[in-house]
Amino acid sequence: MTKSQQPSWDDLKILLAVHRHRSFLAAARELGMSTATATRRMSALEHSLGQKLVIRTSQGTFVEPGAEALVRAARDFELEIGGLHRAGQIDGEVKISAGGGFAPALVEVLETLRRSHPKLRFELVIENRRAAIGQREADIGLRTVRSRSADVVERKLGELQLGLYGARALIERLGGAAAVADDLGRAPFVVQHEQAQLGGLGRLLAESKANVALSTNSPRVLQDAICLGVGLGVLPVAVGSSEPGLLRLPLPEALPALPCWTAVHRELREVPRIRATLDALADYFDAHVDADGA
Repeated sequence: MTKSQQPSWDDLKILLAVHRHRSFLAAARELGMSTATATRRMSALEHSLGQKLVIRTSQGTFVEPGAEALVRAARDFELEIGGLHRAGQIDGEVKISAGGGFAPALVEVLETLRRSHPKLRFELVIENRRAAIGQREADIGLRTVRSRSADVVERKLGELQLGLYGARALIERLGGAAAVADDLGRAPFVVQHEQAQLGGLGRLLAESKANVALSTNSPRVLQDAICLGVGLGVLPVAVGSSEPGLLRLPLPEALPALPCWTAVHRELREVPRIRATLDALADYFDAHVDADGA
């Protein structure tokens, strides 16, 4: 490439990916090339344009201020291409961070999406911490708590209705659903750590002087323990009602619903693979969860 040549879209894609991920390693992975190739082509682009485009620091790789206009032009071109091809195939990798309770739904959504776009690839990170979407630790976050970052755009998918459930055998052993509901103190409980922050559940446990037999940080362990009769526990109604061996106990006061949000960096939200994934998640929640706005 000589200095008289205009930069190619293939080279600009590298600059755009480095800007998004702040890492040559992550940018190369997104584009399906080696880190060495991405670095070499970036150096060639800088030589062609006669200016430094990126700077590496201990906090990551950043675009030089003088190259921001080029990044904006590349992003606009990418969006234009995405608009032209949105009805066609979408490819690339999408990294999603979510709590374990979302895992079954996410797997279903992503598999359905891949039937329409088989070149899409997903990395699903199940973790109790919330990934820093504003710092691009993940492309999309699915969570029940809102972000405080000005760089993050959120969309409310709906609210998860919660209920108190117990194994049929456990409830019958304790005298039946009515007796247990009247005196929750007679029953053992299974609690997920994060649930202790729910005002309704916290009051319920305190007022009933509940015997917490098991606490866990895993939604999957929580569900399995409730099904096995270890104790009563709180589950999303959509989950608890799907388990034939569980009974939902009546409560004098409904438990607070959990709002569900997607979070994405504002610079990524219109990238075709990200937009397609966000839309698929919204469609799934519209069909399976009580939605009340965005």
